[in-house]
Amino acid sequence: MEQITGRYTIKQIFQDWWDVYHSAHPKLPGYVLENVRKMLSCRNPQLLGYVKAACPSHPDQVTVIPRSCKSRFCNSCGKIAVDKWLVAACDAFPNVPYAHLTWTVPSELRPLLHDHPEHQKLLFQISSRIILDWCRERGYVPAMTAVLHTFGRDLKFHPHIHMLVSAGGLDIETKTRWITNPYIPEGMCKSQWKTKLLYSLYGQRLITHRLKRALYQLKWFLHLSSNLMLPVVTTNYLGRYTKRPPLSEARIESYDGLTVAFAFSDWYLDKQVNHRTVNALEFIELLIQHIPPKHSRLINHYGILHNRVRNIYRQVVKEQFGSIPAIRPVHNWRTRQTEYLKRDPLLCPICQKDMVITEVGYWSKKRGSLTVILL
Repeated sequence: MEQITGRYTIKQIFQDWWDVYHSAHPKLPGYVLENVRKMLSCRNPQLLGYVKAACPSHPDQVTVIPRSCKSRFCNSCGKIAVDKWLVAACDAFPNVPYAHLTWTVPSELRPLLHDHPEHQKLLFQISSRIILDWCRERGYVPAMTAVLHTFGRDLKFHPHIHMLVSAGGLDIETKTRWITNPYIPEGMCKSQWKTKLLYSLYGQRLITHRLKRALYQLKWFLHLSSNLMLPVVTTNYLGRYTKRPPLSEARIESYDGLTVAFAFSDWYLDKQVNHRTVNALEFIELLIQHIPPKHSRLINHYGILHNRVRNIYRQVVKEQFGSIPAIRPVHNWRTRQTEYLKRDPLLCPICQKDMVITEVGYWSKKRGSLTVILL
């Protein structure tokens, strides 16, 4: 088969091979099927719906605005979701330096967390408790955010927690005075992480005593950044892990209709750009294993960023440190299309009048068909 040229998209690969893969794996979870269906239907007016606008003076001048899927699994929608998250984060995060910790588990535990994703919440619970307790002993409550990442750069299942911790926090007693503390003990974190996670898994009878002892003898990896991260870098860095799909399409090097080649780098091992080639069906399997179950929480906020108290302390912190400068604005569909097309899609090309909405189509799950409303 001749090599396909041009920009390689995940949607294109799924369109070619999803039916084949699904036929071979008919018992896939419903949340996987739903996310793939959304991604394949994204911006298809007949599948997800649309809004039609026309010029009042020239009704033959029409613009159709297709609806997007809003799925985390969709690369196109993921980019917009990241931008929106960044705007909210710049408003909520204290404008102070942050430490970055990466909490990992040995490969022997990954099958358990893969087959039982409901237990992945233990990674959040234990890692956050270690840091919060340590900060509490020093008399302050930090700003802390943790993100669950289930994929490595080579797309293998590799669950780990990315955590950002402010270099200090508000004092426990008054919650008005900021206590600066840039130090986090890496050795203590690593020791408690291994011990508490293993005892929690054993206490819930998820691992045997023999496996617990064997895993305790292994070297566990916990990485603490050597330098503090600036707040602007912090929000931008974390944004990449909150909403985006497992693989950026910019990393897909080739797709010939049968195999997919993509690049990845492991900065903790060889610090080199590596390349991996897999057949299309294996590529699909690598990606869909990272689709989270419905209602899964992949990001959690702690300390003064906790959802229940962040609004209370937001003004207190802003008065002391100001706000984080916004990285980039979030544009609406009209602005994005104007930048891309170099013209306003909602202006009539003949008379330059604003178009008005004349028709709305939406997919009705109840009817199982597209419903059209004329305005």
